[in-house]
Amino acid sequence: MCIATMKTVTAAHRAQRALAAGGIEAQVVSLDSTLTRHGCAYGISYPCKMGREAERIMARSRIGYGQIIGG
Repeated sequence: MCIATMKTVTAAHRAQRALAAGGIEAQVVSLDSTLTRHGCAYGISYPCKMGREAERIMARSRIGYGQIIGG
């Protein structure tokens, strides 16, 4: 699984809904803020094999994210 880090739980939920609408199963996850470069505390977990499509969907939906963990 890959995780796109996000600063707010609201952004993570928006991403989850957008990815679901695009056919990608995703979960909102809590992160230890020390694990990310920018102290992001939430993320959206999705299958790494769907990474490029997930990034396209989030960009098209104007959902910002920090870094991608995993893969």
